[in-house]
Amino acid sequence: MKTLDILSHWLFTALICLLVAACSNDDEYTTIVEIKSGNLKAVTYDSAQFEGRVVSGNPKEVGACWGVNPNPTVDDSSISLGTENGSFECTITGLSEGTQYYVRAWAKTADNSIVYGEQKQCVTMAHGRPVVYVTDVVDIAEVNATVVSMILVDGGLEISDYGIVYGTEEGVDLQKGKKVSLDITCNSVKTLIEGLEDNQTYFVKCYAVANGETVYSKEVSFRTAIYAAPTTQIETDHVTGESFEAKVTAASGTPLPVLEYGLVYGTESEPSIENGTKIVFGEGDGSQTKEVENLNDDTAYYVRPYAINKNGVYYGEEVLVLTLSNKAMIATIQTSFVTAHRAKIAGEILSLGLKNVPITEAGICWSTTPSPTVDDSTIKSTATEIGAFEPLQLFCLDPSTTYYARAYVTNEFGTNYGEEVTFTTREPVGKYFIPNTDGNNFNGLNMTDAYPGPDEAYSAYQKEAYEAAKKVTALNNRNFTAYRYYVYANAAGEPAYLEANIAYSNSSGSAYRAMWRTKMDVSDKFVYTCTHQEAYTNTSNYINNAKKNGLEEKLKMATDFIINDSFVLDWEDETSTTVGTSDRNAVVYMIPIHSPENYLRMGVFRVTGLKAYTDWW
Repeated sequence: MKTLDILSHWLFTALICLLVAACSNDDEYTTIVEIKSGNLKAVTYDSAQFEGRVVSGNPKEVGACWGVNPNPTVDDSSISLGTENGSFECTITGLSEGTQYYVRAWAKTADNSIVYGEQKQCVTMAHGRPVVYVTDVVDIAEVNATVVSMILVDGGLEISDYGIVYGTEEGVDLQKGKKVSLDITCNSVKTLIEGLEDNQTYFVKCYAVANGETVYSKEVSFRTAIYAAPTTQIETDHVTGESFEAKVTAASGTPLPVLEYGLVYGTESEPSIENGTKIVFGEGDGSQTKEVENLNDDTAYYVRPYAINKNGVYYGEEVLVLTLSNKAMIATIQTSFVTAHRAKIAGEILSLGLKNVPITEAGICWSTTPSPTVDDSTIKSTATEIGAFEPLQLFCLDPSTTYYARAYVTNEFGTNYGEEVTFTTREPVGKYFIPNTDGNNFNGLNMTDAYPGPDEAYSAYQKEAYEAAKKVTALNNRNFTAYRYYVYANAAGEPAYLEANIAYSNSSGSAYRAMWRTKMDVSDKFVYTCTHQEAYTNTSNYINNAKKNGLEEKLKMATDFIINDSFVLDWEDETSTTVGTSDRNAVVYMIPIHSPENYLRMGVFRVTGLKAYTDWW
């Protein structure tokens, strides 16, 4: 039985502990608590009564905290009242007499955070001396502010003088500050102080004189508002190669005067009076015009107006002035024409320079590095007057390469450049030749009397070559019928041979042709070189006939761009489709490197496949 009683007692004790533990769990408190500070009353020489109230939530702990500085925390003087809900009251003791205190209610939440109520103030009583204090400084403007002060207790003495004192130095008193006497009353008094400086820190105290002794409140500081910045505007006109005219207008907009205004300029954006060149125009509100001189021609200057008042330097909106030049001016015009080996860039001459001297040269320069000059690759235009010139063809470019280009213009004073443009060339055409076995070949230019005709879409040089071949063929009653080129593959299926084919008929209508076959070497870059010439069929007779009649050079003119020369195979234009296994219709053509300007469309081909030939040597 005794053992059973002991076991029952143990179980009861354990149950009580579990219940206590459950009741002490933080879950019964809340993390969201709102608390308010109430009245301070019964203020004595060393104590005061304080009220608080839990507005919402269930705090773990409540209390009050106080100190001589605003916004006291529990780390200052504090008292805890344990767990309270609703209103509570406590007595704050151990205070110093004649001292201003700040008091707040506090509460601890379930997560041990501390929340505070609003701040309350009181001043303890003092034996034998008055107690005064500044409660607030309100309505702070540029040159005035309102000080709120009061006499809390007179200490049982007769106060002979009461008021506020202020100044710009910390530790202000009646000897160092400006005094404002007030009516002697225990009510709160609002005092407007005027004649202050803007953007200035002031210190203020309340004072009272009794029995020949002066007592002060705790010092309060405030800073006056800053006046709005003065405004400035600038206008520029009459720009030359070494000067421009500037008009600057300044307005204070406030009673604060403008001590100085003018402009600053330099070759970098946002010049200042520290790093730019300054020109003073005047002072006060006003508008003046001055000449800015001794500038460099053909130079961009950044210009800003400025104004100074006692608060500092203020800048207006920046303008850009570009001085004129004795050099001619030009702009670069980028086109969309870009192939594997060529691009077209145009330019526009904007001016002939200040002295209007003749242009000696204009054109396009380019390089694979930025900022190309005339020391790099160039192509010249015939333009010498103001206006746009036709796009110029940049030739023998590397495929799949980024280039930089600028228009340039030169006169006796030097060379000027337009804006830089950039482009990237396409992949080389040669790598897209697709040999096949369908019997088709790489058909080339087909110039005939009927179609397309020598007067259509050909350069003057091509037309001349056509007429030369036609004249040779016309001898001995021969009738020129066609002027055609082919590309053939070797046994390995690689493009390796070019063929020039001149077709004609005799007086009886029998068809003949003369052919020049040449083997080409294809580099990885872009240059194709003809290394051998072979005559077939009636070529010998054709050549002999030309020699006999002194027309050998004329005949050579018709075919020499594939004989002992280097050339490129290029896209026809910027719209050509990349040649792939499923698309063999991209138009390409070959251009002799020695005179690309003469063969703008020489040897136009449409890829239909390459017919393989067996090497003949």
